[in-house]
Amino acid sequence: MEYAIIQKYTTDGYQIGQKDLDLGDGACRLGQYYVSLAALGVKQDDLGMNIESGFRYRVLVNSKGLEYGRFRRGYAPGRWFHNEFNVTRDQTVPMLAAAALTRSINFARAHFWHRAKRLFFHFSEQNDGADAGPLVRKMPDPPSPPEIGTLIRATRYKMLYWLLPLCDLWLYLDVKWGRSMSERSLYDSDGQVLPQLLAALDQPTFVTEFVRRAYATTDAPERLAAYFSEQNRRNGNEVLGTLMVTAFYRAVGGLEKEHTNVATK
Repeated sequence: MEYAIIQKYTTDGYQIGQKDLDLGDGACRLGQYYVSLAALGVKQDDLGMNIESGFRYRVLVNSKGLEYGRFRRGYAPGRWFHNEFNVTRDQTVPMLAAAALTRSINFARAHFWHRAKRLFFHFSEQNDGADAGPLVRKMPDPPSPPEIGTLIRATRYKMLYWLLPLCDLWLYLDVKWGRSMSERSLYDSDGQVLPQLLAALDQPTFVTEFVRRAYATTDAPERLAAYFSEQNRRNGNEVLGTLMVTAFYRAVGGLEKEHTNVATK
C-alpha cells in the first residue's frame, strides 16, 4: 500500500482527519495511523520520516501553544475541537498506544504527570459540536483500566508494571463483552480496543495472549471496515481503515478476507 495517500485526509498535510476533513477526531486518527504503521513494521510514514519522528512531529503540530504532554483533538483556532479541555478517552487511547509503539517516552511521561494532577480523569468541556455554542462541562470521566495499562506501557515506568496483568484482564472483558454493551460500543469500540491490544502485544503479560486469542475470533475487521468506509458519513477514511484491518490480521490473527467497503489500494 502507498501510505502517502493518507494525505487525501489531511487538512494541512499534517493533521489527519476524515473524508470531510473535520478534525473532531484528529487525535484519535493520528494515534490510530501510527499504531497501524508500527504494527505492520512500516519504517517510514507519508511525510518521509521514520514513524517515531513523524508521530512526534505531528504531536507538536497538534499541540502548538500547549504545555508538553498535552494535546487537543486538532489544531484549528476558533473551531470547537481546538479546545484543549475537550479531549475525551476515545481521543486519548490511540495517542497513548502510538506513544508506546513509537517509543515516545518523554511525551508519555509528560502526559502522565499532567494527568496525575487531576487523578487521571478526563474533563470534557464541549461546545455541543458548534464552534460558537455555549461551553458545556461534562461529568469527569475516569480512565479505564486498559487505558491505564497503555499509559504505563508508553511511559515505561517499570515500578507500575505489576498493574499490567490486571489492566489486560479488563481488556479481555472488553473484548468478550464490552464491545457489545451499547450502541456506541458497537459503533466505534474497535478503534480503541485494537490500539490497546497492539500496545500490549509489544510489552505482553501472561494475560495478553488470552486477549489476542479472544479478539482474533471476533468480527472486529468487519466493524473497522464499516466504521472507516466512505459510506460512513462521519468517519470515512478508507486508507486508515485498510491499515487498521491489515494490522489486525498481521498482529492479532484470524482468517483474513477481503472487505470490499474499505479501499485496498
